[in-house]
Amino acid sequence: MNVKVIIISVAIFFVLVIVSNSLLIVFGGKNVPTPEIPREVTKIGEGETLRFLIIGDSTAVTQGAAYSDGYVVAIANELSEDYEVAYKNNAVSGATVVDVANNQLNDLDKFVPDIVLVAAGANDVTHLTRLSVIENSLREIIGTVRTQNPKARIVFTGAAAMDTVKRFPLPARWLVGIRTHQINNVFRRTLSQENVYFVDIAEKTRETFADRPGLLAEDNFHPNAAGYAEWTKVLLPAVQAALNQ
Repeated sequence: MNVKVIIISVAIFFVLVIVSNSLLIVFGGKNVPTPEIPREVTKIGEGETLRFLIIGDSTAVTQGAAYSDGYVVAIANELSEDYEVAYKNNAVSGATVVDVANNQLNDLDKFVPDIVLVAAGANDVTHLTRLSVIENSLREIIGTVRTQNPKARIVFTGAAAMDTVKRFPLPARWLVGIRTHQINNVFRRTLSQENVYFVDIAEKTRETFADRPGLLAEDNFHPNAAGYAEWTKVLLPAVQAALNQ
């Protein structure tokens, strides 16, 4: 076999791998609807008012489960044991960190938060957002929030463990795993300089989701109710720690 034939054979192999992976990603699960969630301020509990803002992507609107089963409602309910919690969810399914910075902080003059949960990063993995753009957007989010309330606590999740998502076949799963690690390193480095909380949801849930595929919704991408309960176990302590800082 000559070199030309070898090169053509290798090229055909990689094309077939790319095409098959693309088809598996597109058709690897049933689509799940994005829940209709309240966009106005919701108040629960009694006591000192705590203004809680949620921004981010599909996990913050609980795509893959009922909104009441997500970590936003769970965290707000838990905080309402000690506060009158006024919470507002500006998250949008499909949002990247850039989208969050550009589109989800426009009403801070009307709703000035005491604590902000930023659940974003996963779509930057799949959208191949440049790392420098992610860093700039993180700083923009922090700066915008602190302009309105310099004492606001901010908690970031980073990208989820995309290498545990069943919808991504091999070798695509390896590639998104590498990309997740790169993006979360940007989160870690940038947020350590800004004195805000980084949860690293990927590292804290990767083993759980890898061992329990039943934590994913029918789309084999988003968490289901049980999966979001696992996220709550990680995010609630981080929010409480930020408040007690």
